Amino acid sequence: MEHAYTEADIIRFVRGEMAEDEHNRLELAMQSNESLSAEVENIRHTLSILDQQGAFVLKERFKKLERKKAYKKWIYVILVLMSLFLSGYWVKKVLVKEKMMDSKAIYAQYFEPYRSPVVTRSQEGTQSIMQSATKAYQQKDYNLAFDLFLGACSEVNQESCFYASLSAIYAYDNRYPEAKNNIGKHSPYLSIILWNEALLFLKNSDNKKAKATLKELVKRGDYKKDESLKILKNLELTE
Repeated sequence: MEHAYTEADIIRFVRGEMAEDEHNRLELAMQSNESLSAEVENIRHTLSILDQQGAFVLKERFKKLERKKAYKKWIYVILVLMSLFLSGYWVKKVLVKEKMMDSKAIYAQYFEPYRSPVVTRSQEGTQSIMQSATKAYQQKDYNLAFDLFLGACSEVNQESCFYASLSAIYAYDNRYPEAKNNIGKHSPYLSIILWNEALLFLKNSDNKKAKATLKELVKRGDYKKDESLKILKNLELTE
């Protein structure tokens, strides 16, 4: 990059998190630096796609969850009426069985991970690798995509580490920490990876890991905080 701004700086600029003087300096730098201006627009586009798709998918998931809750209320009403005709033993058995199945059924039906779109920038020395990796990712060949993105993953190329992590998560490959560990603790990319991990844990009904990951997202507070709190509340994962 032919400028002094990091990806984290640009992401804060795009999200409106910069102080006014810092924001103005970056805007002024963009006017005389085409490379910086192009990178700002690219990151703006990437974050917009991720936010829009994530919000849409989560909204649909919760619509289904609310319908499930409404359906369950009617089931409980029917069970109460049945208690007038059935013995207390059988009524209790049905209620306990319903309670045991509830959370697992919700995870299996409503929390499959959404696929984040891949939008990469050309990087010197890695362009051909990134193009091949992007193609594999788009074709949902996540094992190949992981290997290719991992080949370009480094402290400098955080973008490749990010998509390598997502590819491994979507392939249910436990190697994703190989890429995830190269991403800085304060990077916005790490929050997006944690969100996808949480969805994977929910899909697999791994309550303990899902709870811990969602709470970590809430603590970070920079991505999907409100959604994470809502999931914790709706799935009764809070202590």
